[in-house]
Amino acid sequence: MSEPAAKPADSPSGEVAIVNSPLRRVLTFCAGAVFLAFVTAGVFHELVMQPDGLLVGVHADGHNDLTLQFLRFRDTPAGLTRQSGDFRAANWDPHLGLGMPVHGNPQMALFYPPNWLCFAFGAARTVSWLLVAHMFFAGLGTWVLARSAGLSALSSLLAGSIAIAAPYCVAHLAEGHVAQIAAVSWVPWILFSFERFLASDGRHWKAVSVCLMMSFLAGHVQEPYYLSLLLSGAVVLSALSRMRKGEPGAFSLLAHWAVAGVVALAVVSVDVIPVYLNSLGTGRAMRLPLEEAGFGLQFENLRQLVNPFALGRPGETGDAVNSFYWTRLFYFGVVPLLLAILGALVSFRRPFSRRIMLITLVGLVFALGTLTPLYEFCYRFVPMIGSFRIPARILFIVSYGVAILAAVGLESLIVKTPQEKSGEAGAVDEAENSRPRISRVGWLVGVVALIASVGEIGWHATSVVEVARPEALRSDSEVSRFLKQNAGLHRVQTTYVLYSDLEALRDDVQRVRGYEPVVQIRLAWMLDAISSGPDSQLDFGGFRETRIRDLNGKVADLVGMRYLITSLRQDVPDDWRLVKTGKVAPWIHLPGSEAKPVNFGIYENLDVMPRAFVVGDVVEVSGVAPQVAIEGLEQLDARTAVMLDRDVLSEGERAKYQPAEIVEALPDRVTIRVSNSAPGYLVLTDLFHPGWSATVDGEETKVLPANLSFRAVPLAAGDHEVVFHYECPGQKAGMILGGVMLTMLILVGVIGAIRGRQNPNQIEAA
Repeated sequence: MSEPAAKPADSPSGEVAIVNSPLRRVLTFCAGAVFLAFVTAGVFHELVMQPDGLLVGVHADGHNDLTLQFLRFRDTPAGLTRQSGDFRAANWDPHLGLGMPVHGNPQMALFYPPNWLCFAFGAARTVSWLLVAHMFFAGLGTWVLARSAGLSALSSLLAGSIAIAAPYCVAHLAEGHVAQIAAVSWVPWILFSFERFLASDGRHWKAVSVCLMMSFLAGHVQEPYYLSLLLSGAVVLSALSRMRKGEPGAFSLLAHWAVAGVVALAVVSVDVIPVYLNSLGTGRAMRLPLEEAGFGLQFENLRQLVNPFALGRPGETGDAVNSFYWTRLFYFGVVPLLLAILGALVSFRRPFSRRIMLITLVGLVFALGTLTPLYEFCYRFVPMIGSFRIPARILFIVSYGVAILAAVGLESLIVKTPQEKSGEAGAVDEAENSRPRISRVGWLVGVVALIASVGEIGWHATSVVEVARPEALRSDSEVSRFLKQNAGLHRVQTTYVLYSDLEALRDDVQRVRGYEPVVQIRLAWMLDAISSGPDSQLDFGGFRETRIRDLNGKVADLVGMRYLITSLRQDVPDDWRLVKTGKVAPWIHLPGSEAKPVNFGIYENLDVMPRAFVVGDVVEVSGVAPQVAIEGLEQLDARTAVMLDRDVLSEGERAKYQPAEIVEALPDRVTIRVSNSAPGYLVLTDLFHPGWSATVDGEETKVLPANLSFRAVPLAAGDHEVVFHYECPGQKAGMILGGVMLTMLILVGVIGAIRGRQNPNQIEAA
């Protein structure tokens, strides 16, 4: 779009402001970016001083979601590709919890471009710097948003600096919430493009659509979904206001917002469709109970407004309010909060400020969860709200609202007469040509406010963030070497302290359980059955130690649990034996802490069943309640019968139990040879999932859920080759729809740019 004619504008001080040229805009942007880069380097100076370290929290000696989960997630695509042997991108991860989808797990974020650096160069080298880059990106977007609203460079730099060190965001960074930090870093850019959208009566819809896409693809849908709802409400209110005043553009706003939403949803369907279909097999497909979903901020959190550690520091045990410091931290910095309150009071008449205030206030009320009627209303009537936990996560968005309002408040202090603008604020070109003038006293006040704000929230950042040395992450151990030599096609049961999920990926070892927050229901059933008592159930994350005496021996044999690795001294039953003892270094430790070795013992199950076998008899469980079926599995002799919904073979002689030969075991393809003298069922003790298909001697056959969690195919008598193959449900449809819509979006953008060059005085319409 061409530059409008340059016009002098009256500054708040009564002077005539110098019109910003395009060159001056570029220089101002670069100067602001450099300043914010220095702020970012100062806040995360420990990583700058040790660039190959890992950015973690001060709590739990470096154990957080980054070191326990996301290092592995970001290394999974490359690791599975190596294991597939032909450089194909595998979509099934066999190493955790009997296997689980890769594409379909939202936090894998396979289609988020920055993550491709992790895939190419390894997560340990790149992920910490990606976190810092996203914090800088959020600060830069906040600065651009403030500048577009007509705020001075100094006030805008305050907004960007507050965003970089926003306490709620930094607390989540310290806990290693990689996907959330990436998703919310787009919030200021979404708000910036949204202001352009409103100022153009909706014609500038492409930018807001693209920013929403990127936020959704980053791997944590909760926060961009909240923001989409808030902005949709703002569009409706703006349209209604225009209708009431008789102003044009109301229909254009609504129509273009619908187009932006449809385009964004179509492009992100490359991820949304597989994620949705995969969620149908988890407990998250249904609404969580109101009490669980709506547990948000509590009144005790008000104490954190002046002291972030009023309820305890990260990692300290306490009541439910402080059990997870980062989830309900209600702290924005005292100086930024006071400036934000001032900004809300002095600029309520400006449409831009009203929108930011409304988003911030609604977010604060929503964060209280069930303490207010707003959350319960949304829970009952707004789709998907009940599927999310911790409504306080909307504080990500509120944090950026506070940063902008703080800049508005500072502006009222350093500029003699607040600048008033007619119409929709956020019209970038007009704002750039009417910059305020600041007196010397104003500069002094602004610099002091900037230093005080950054110093305060920067202190919080350094109090909760730590950098672990690269050598502090365990890279080799006696356990790892033993399993690489002995594990084979069987499974291992252990804790992350002794053997992590990332080590299992590197060693091509399969674990019975692993750190996956959203668990497949069929895996949950198996973990229930494998535990002999209600207090001994295997946890989904793999944190608790396991005792042999707490296992249901039949189910442990069936799952293929060959090795149990534990730091506990065990009473060894007759069908188990102790094969190795020793010590391993901790998975990770922080500087200044002693790396205390952990004792381990490796126990071998002498009666473990093979991963694939043939059995003839059937126990039918169609229509049986899951808990009843679980109890039946605990009593089942898997060497004589298989539990199926119904028996699909004809009556007559059946095959006896016999192991089957696995001739190829790749991540998403398993080939098995069978020779059975009578009809029976081939059982593969990998997780049943609708993406798996099978062929018997080249002919398609149906894959049946067996023993609640596994896969089975019916076989006639004879010699057979059975091939199981995985294809991610919804992947092709999502890629086709997303690819077509992305291509159309690019074409629309190119055509709009060409028309803009041909008609320089015409506003871009697309």
